[in-house]
Amino acid sequence: MMDGGASDFGTALDSLARRLGIEREYWDTAGRHYRAPDETLVAILRAMGYPAETLAELDEVVARLDEIDATPLPATYRIAPGGAVDLPVRLGSGGLAWALTLEAGGVVEGSARTDSLPDVGEGRRLLHIDADFAIGYHRLVIETDGKRHVTTLIAAPERALGVEDLAGSGRRLWGVTAPLYGLVSQRNFGVGDFEDAARFAEAVAPLGADFLGFNPVHALFPTEPHRSSPYSPSSRLFLNVMHIAPDRMPEFAHCEAARRYVEANAVALAGLRDNAFVDYPEVARHKLALLDLLYETFRDRSGIDRDRQNAFADFRAETGPRLHRQALFDALSELLPPQTGRYGGFDQWPEAYRDPTSDAVKRFEVENYSRVGFYEFLQWVADEQLGEAARRARGAGMAFGLYLDLAVGVTPYGADVWSAPDEYAAGVSLGAPPDDLGPDGQRWGLAPFNVRALYEKSYRPFSDLLRSLLRHAKLARIDHVLGLNRAFWMPDGDLPGAYVRYPFDDLLAVLAVESHRARAVVIGEDLGNVPDGFRDRLSARNVLGCQLAYFERDWSGGFRPPEQYAKGVLTSIGTHDLPPLRGWWKGNEIAWRAKIDEKPQEVVAAQEAGRAGDRRALARMLGRDDAANTSDPAAGRDDADLVDDIARRLHARLAASPSDLVAVQIEDMLHREDQANLPGTIDEHPNWVRRLNQSVEGMADDERVTELAAIMRAGRGE
Repeated sequence: MMDGGASDFGTALDSLARRLGIEREYWDTAGRHYRAPDETLVAILRAMGYPAETLAELDEVVARLDEIDATPLPATYRIAPGGAVDLPVRLGSGGLAWALTLEAGGVVEGSARTDSLPDVGEGRRLLHIDADFAIGYHRLVIETDGKRHVTTLIAAPERALGVEDLAGSGRRLWGVTAPLYGLVSQRNFGVGDFEDAARFAEAVAPLGADFLGFNPVHALFPTEPHRSSPYSPSSRLFLNVMHIAPDRMPEFAHCEAARRYVEANAVALAGLRDNAFVDYPEVARHKLALLDLLYETFRDRSGIDRDRQNAFADFRAETGPRLHRQALFDALSELLPPQTGRYGGFDQWPEAYRDPTSDAVKRFEVENYSRVGFYEFLQWVADEQLGEAARRARGAGMAFGLYLDLAVGVTPYGADVWSAPDEYAAGVSLGAPPDDLGPDGQRWGLAPFNVRALYEKSYRPFSDLLRSLLRHAKLARIDHVLGLNRAFWMPDGDLPGAYVRYPFDDLLAVLAVESHRARAVVIGEDLGNVPDGFRDRLSARNVLGCQLAYFERDWSGGFRPPEQYAKGVLTSIGTHDLPPLRGWWKGNEIAWRAKIDEKPQEVVAAQEAGRAGDRRALARMLGRDDAANTSDPAAGRDDADLVDDIARRLHARLAASPSDLVAVQIEDMLHREDQANLPGTIDEHPNWVRRLNQSVEGMADDERVTELAAIMRAGRGE
């Protein structure tokens, strides 16, 4: 790493890192300064696909980048939709010929001499192209000096669609968020499913809710059901097949074996429905057995139900090769279970199977054609049922219907990375820099998009993600939207991390395109170490932000009145990573942290005193002076009537806020105390397993639910 002299190497490394958007230096939320070592920069460059161990390698990378910069146009160029465009093109001495293929069809061709085009400086000439540039992605091929270059023109509207575009002017809407896995019903198989989602929407829509939000429904690992975190998916392009409702599949009516299976296991299935926690391994065992039987029925009826067969064929054709690789991955995971540790992944497979194009994988595909088809079938059924849930939600009167979530990344050895390894950075993990809550930083164990691949593929990996997310959702949230601007990459091992900048404006342009195509509103989860001006840039593109009542504080540490909240945001009390109001009031997560981390009593006492101060501050903001003015730190902590009144008042104030959208957590509606997930834990806390204490069938008649819904309707002016 010292080839050519340490000083020369360090200077060249710094220069290359800046050119590629790697920020060696940064400041945390407390104003502390950090500087990443050379080893971190080298590791990040390697993850991007640029070897940088020596000065000679650095020079080679620079030469490659210079060659790319010398092309007539970048790989992607943003334009405004319309009838013509002027492009600053770098030409050779002999002029150029070009061919434009419009996304909707049609080809426009032309040619020009270099000296006939206006000179705009820096060796570029202005090329004018008349064409119908509709919103979308158009392919431009330029030939100059005997070389052929391809560029994607992104015709993007200035802004994504907003609430008023879809719901009408002046409307302030509210909805409910819930854990899909935690939904309880009289018919499910121990975990919430897409039929439960539809029935839940039909229950709360008449109460005034205009959206129903769920945790990510991305594909997990069917053969490793204990891997239950929806934010650590195998794929973000496909769905979690454990949310399929087998009894709602058309094949169920024609499959006597499946009906007999349900009858024979009625006691076990009833036990799964009665559990306070989801028993994922048992749920998966029963569901996969049933789905196997139903797939055989589907195949047996291939000559009878032609419409259904054609619908499956259409789905396969529409979804393309990525569906097949997803199914291949899941089928291979059955053959190649985890070898070491608790979690599997293709890094534990024999070398021959780690490449989806290898001869070994091709042989497996042929020899296990039916099993691969089974997993393709499951994705189709999941998509079909999620789409039906979305239609029923809107049919029940919801303005938006389903509100879905996009996880920030994927596990590094899951289906997405296996299927398209060039799209992801290897040897690094997404995370967060050191702060007061995590002095060593946070390593999330998720693979980031490779910036280089995004650029070279004209952002297709990102547009595919958005298209998958918005396929059935008219409202969607991008988790950790800060990652579209810069993401914190942490190299494997003990090296500290560094920020990597992403092409924010290009990604926002893609987001605007997909928002218009899907007729959907997008929310960005913009909490954390937010750069100056970041929220203004989101707002300018009509991407809604998030505001949490827990975090909205004034200069004195008191709670900011909701009347002062922003308009272009989704407001809520908390999230799945925070306790519901009752649990927050009691300090439940403080007790959990104290137990797990074995904190000294004096530290716990200080945190509990801080929460007592928070209770008083919240009570003061809500006009409960009796609870605000007490000097007793334990006053009101276990007063159920008081916290119920606080909850009513706070929701009423949130409903009256100017925020376009307000989300009510079902846990607050049902007076729950425990949070869905305690960040930074895996087995120490029951994450992603808690089931609700009311069934979807009883939701509309539950007085706790109807009371809070009435408060929201009144506050929102409905």
